Amino acid sequence: MTNITLSNLSSETLEKLKVQAQAHGRSLLEEIQYILETVADAQSPPNLQSTKSIQAKAMDMQEQLKQQVQLNSEQLENVTEQPLSPDTAFERLNILKQTILSLGDLTIRQAIEEGRRF
Repeated sequence: MTNITLSNLSSETLEKLKVQAQAHGRSLLEEIQYILETVADAQSPPNLQSTKSIQAKAMDMQEQLKQQVQLNSEQLENVTEQPLSPDTAFERLNILKQTILSLGDLTIRQAIEEGRRF
């Protein structure tokens, strides 16, 4: 472990640190170590693996949105005053099921919320 010397620390700051240490049941040294470790952990760069995972999910969601837009535009083009044949209705239902399954563990509401974040 490395030793560090703090110089030019105001007496007010030192007193505040002593009060904090006492409130947390730590020595002054333990309190300063805790504060430094907490700040260092909070400011460390994000995990590269989690960043890649988030990017992959975002790309999947964008692809799903493109597919949904395409399906919606196809549905609008196919709107007629005639009722759908059973075969056409069954085909569209299967496409919808595949779209929903591609969401993975996300519910539709969660997918919408995730989409809004990007």
